Formats: sequence, structure tokens, C-alpha cells
Amino acid sequence: MPVASVMRGLKVTSWTLVALGLLLLATGLLSGTWAWVYIAVVMAMSITEWVLRDREEIRQERAHQPHAE
Repeated sequence: MPVASVMRGLKVTSWTLVALGLLLLATGLLSGTWAWVYIAVVMAMSITEWVLRDREEIRQERAHQPHAE
């Protein structure tokens, strides 16, 4: 699976979870410790997406540079 589709999937899933989390918080179904766990999961997904994006950018930059000898 290409990195771009993994990043896209993480981004869409993260925003979907944010919207769902706000809805659950507003209705009172998500509170206390579970709210913190939910926030940690969304943050971990976002950080993973950022790391993958940065690594992909570095990989592409290296591919365009001539090899130093």
C-alpha cells in the first residue's frame, strides 16, 4: 500500500474521529477517562500521519538529488 494512501486514510479517519468525539462529548456519552483515551488515540494518529508525511518528503528530496561522490 503506497504511503500516500496510508496518510490519506489516517487523515480522514482522524477527522472522522474528531467529529464523532465532539458529538459524543456533546451528548454526554464520552466523559472522564475515556475522553482522555479518545484524545490520545486521535493525537497518536495525527502524529503518525505527520511523521509519514515528513519521511515521504525527505525520501522524495533525496530521489531528486544527484549522488555525491
